[in-house]
Amino acid sequence: HVLSLTPWSRPCSIMPSFFRVPSIAFNAAHGRLFSESPLRTREFAIKGVSWFGAEGAGAVVDGLWERPLEEYIALLASLNFNALRIPLSVDNVMLNPHIGEFFLTANQQLKGLRSLDVLQRLVAVAAKHGLLVLLDMHRLNSRVWPDERGLWYDASTSAIGERLRSAWRVLLRLFCDAWNVMGADLLNEPHGATWGTGDAKRDWDLAATSLGNMVLGECPRWLIFVEGIGRGEVVSGTSCELCFWGENFLGLGRRRVELIVDGRVVYSPHAYGPGTNSRMHYFNRSAFPDFPDNMPAVWEAHFLEPARLAGATVVV
Repeated sequence: HVLSLTPWSRPCSIMPSFFRVPSIAFNAAHGRLFSESPLRTREFAIKGVSWFGAEGAGAVVDGLWERPLEEYIALLASLNFNALRIPLSVDNVMLNPHIGEFFLTANQQLKGLRSLDVLQRLVAVAAKHGLLVLLDMHRLNSRVWPDERGLWYDASTSAIGERLRSAWRVLLRLFCDAWNVMGADLLNEPHGATWGTGDAKRDWDLAATSLGNMVLGECPRWLIFVEGIGRGEVVSGTSCELCFWGENFLGLGRRRVELIVDGRVVYSPHAYGPGTNSRMHYFNRSAFPDFPDNMPAVWEAHFLEPARLAGATVVV
């Protein structure tokens, strides 16, 4: 089952204020998403955007030099978006640097604040306008992209991924009780990983299980978003030469991510469009003259059919 991205809906009929309804939990089951509270369970769909910037050297979402933070969020709400995905980096979370004044030209009230202070303001404003927030650990190092290793750890840590785990603990302490923070996108595009081989140093399914359980141990109401791997390998049946980073879920037939709280796993493949790079893979009309009619079969092979067979919920 695959989650439909439409129709748009809010998870609660009455949007509570920030930090007042920690009892709201989010559940993924049979290809659908639900918000659960003592009063009701409601199905909802996601219509969201990724707001980049905080994963980079500036350590804050882009565009705050042009317009007030709340103006962006109010605009998204008026256009019937109901979710924000906020990319972050491990080092920015752990160091929590002060934000340079240039990045906040249109937000004078935020000057002097640190990275996580602004993130808390963003989450609060999103709550005010009824938008959910998905926290995404996008990079290990804000100044390194792309990461050639494509794993959840670098040379400074072991395969346990201590720095990544520590960063998530910081975010859990800050945001678990924020009603509109819906979950953790554990790691963006682990393209150098494998899936289902049993190798604890390379298998993303094993690392995602361990990390997801750590997150749920502290915040059992969150959803755990697990992205796919990259090219995979022949021996594990996950080889996919033309898979985009994060798109490959061929390993689901071999091993699923099973967590300590049922109904929390969401598989999140990354599928790019021709606006990213018109020469990338399937967008090249010289190699694929039937583009875009060729794309449904590509998506079906890379993640839709594996997810369907696994009975999984997918958010693209």
